[in-house]
Amino acid sequence: MLTFRGLDLQSGAYRFDLVRGYFEPPDVRGEDDVIPGRPGRDAMTREADVLRPRIEGSIIGEGATRAERQASWHDATVALMAVLDMTLASGALVVGPEPPPWAPDDIVYLGMAGEATLQARCTGMVSELPNGTMTEQRWSIDLEAVDGAFWSAEESS
Repeated sequence: MLTFRGLDLQSGAYRFDLVRGYFEPPDVRGEDDVIPGRPGRDAMTREADVLRPRIEGSIIGEGATRAERQASWHDATVALMAVLDMTLASGALVVGPEPPPWAPDDIVYLGMAGEATLQARCTGMVSELPNGTMTEQRWSIDLEAVDGAFWSAEESS
């Protein structure tokens, strides 16, 4: 399970995965002091500052005809662009143990026991050209979490 701002990124036309930012620690801020004429550095306190998750995948139009797949791809792209608006404040990025529909039923997504949430905002995206029939397109989406750069986990038994 993977949602951002309530948009399910692993169902319907969406085939996305969290490829960075779940198992990695956040970047830190703070620097060590370097005193001229003195060997080494004085280690200073570092604080968690920002976590930069990345989501990658495709939008694949659904339908029996090319026109239906084109319309589905277009609608899904418009909906994705709305949640990726870089002027919006942070929103919920939620990851859960349920496997995406295209994965085997017996896997646990990211080995999770329960859901985890991170408040993040979009900082950039790159998309490839749509395929020749305008029914499929690959994306790479960069997010950042600055106001609490840690995942809040709800572990289930």
